[in-house]
Amino acid sequence: MDAKALEFLKHRIVGHPRNESLLQFVDVTPDNDWQLQTWRQADCGFDEGGQIFFDNYGQHLPENTKYTLLIHNLMVNPENGLIFGAHYSRCTFFIRCDFNKCRVANSDALRRGETLDGRIDIECLGSEWALLSCFVEQESENFEWAYLLTQRNET
Repeated sequence: MDAKALEFLKHRIVGHPRNESLLQFVDVTPDNDWQLQTWRQADCGFDEGGQIFFDNYGQHLPENTKYTLLIHNLMVNPENGLIFGAHYSRCTFFIRCDFNKCRVANSDALRRGETLDGRIDIECLGSEWALLSCFVEQESENFEWAYLLTQRNET
């Protein structure tokens, strides 16, 4: 993806109202000077969490959904800019969950818990989000379902 296309996607991401809480959580604002890169552009081989996030959990997703933002990794629907997955810190993963498909009752308990990085609370992201550590199986399927959900929920 060339620089112009990445800049266009960056504006889509920032402009999408449902991304606001996540962007605030990772301290990104429209005024910050930040660069969006594709995962392949940014991958230097030392980001073990990014490798798990993209190469394992995102293994069935198109490459054009995988991006690096500063020190964070994101899964984004490039058609509408909606973020559906985030890799935060070393090994903490968030997902904009399709709770119906996962057959999980949506609750704040899914937004608080332990990860390999320690205790985390992402309740501020809103009720669409969950910590991936709350799910013990089917990580790649959960991200596929989250991606499909972004295609149905354009706004």
